[in-house]
Parts: sequence; C-alpha cells; structure tokens
Amino acid sequence: MFHITGNYPDWYPKDQRWSGAIKGRIVARDYAKGVGEIISPFMDEWLDKGLISRPIKNHQGIITKYFMKNGSVFDILTHEQDTEQFEGWKGHIAWFDEPPPRDKYIATLRGLVDYSGRHWLTLTP
Repeated sequence: MFHITGNYPDWYPKDQRWSGAIKGRIVARDYAKGVGEIISPFMDEWLDKGLISRPIKNHQGIITKYFMKNGSVFDILTHEQDTEQFEGWKGHIAWFDEPPPRDKYIATLRGLVDYSGRHWLTLTP
C-alpha cells in the first residue's frame, strides 16, 4: 500500500520509494475467490477509502481498477483473462497473489522494464 498511496513510514528505505503517481497491477487466480474473497477484503482493510478517487467495477460488482487521488492507478487482473489483456502494459509495481501462468507472468514483467519496476508474489506453499 505504501507505493500506491505514497504514504511511507519513516523506517521504509528512501532509495526504495517511488515519488509521484505510479501505475500498478494486482493479479489473482479468479474474480470470485481470488479477488472477491482475498484481494477485496485485503484492500478494504488496508487501503484508506479517502485516498481513492474512483473505483471501477466489473459486471460481478467486483472492483477491477482503482484511481487514486494522488494520480496513481492500478488494475486487478485474473488468470481467467486472455494473455492479450496482460500485454502492452507499462507500470511500476505488480503483485501476484498465487503464482500465475507463465505467459501472464512474463507479459507483466515485460511491462515493468521501463520503470525498473518491482514485483512480488504471495502464495500458500
């Protein structure tokens, strides 16, 4: 959340911080469980709603994109989507909740190159 909001605690290394608006991506297994039961509750708990400018929802009523008041934006994608949805993206950070299929992983990593972006994975071993 530090990167998206720009609100870093004092202990966070200064050389690891982004300045200004950033573009991010969250990738989950599916919308129903991965986003609906894991990502959305996490965001509700940790992301101050006062920092959100506008959320975008899909036809299931699940948020798939956040526009932040500081200019940052991030998308939520799933393994269910075509790989084409992952291509042509440029961003600063990517979070994979559970290991993604290789094609979607590579497409997202290519999008991090221009900004020397960072990514991380959370998973159940």
